Amino acid sequence: MGINSAISTTKEVATVGLLYLAYEFTLFAAAIAAVLLALTVWLLLLARRIIGRLFGQRKPRPP
Repeated sequence: MGINSAISTTKEVATVGLLYLAYEFTLFAAAIAAVLLALTVWLLLLARRIIGRLFGQRKPRPP
């Protein structure tokens, strides 16, 4: 139960910190959001490529 409380508290502190950042330094927060969005899109495209290689176009077995 201790680790769960620590993780929950960490998430709450991060949320409050990011909200403060968004209110006080709007352009900096927008830049961070843009970088995170670009990273997310890149990771999704990478995952799609890897999944495509794993499960895509297999050669049919000869009869």
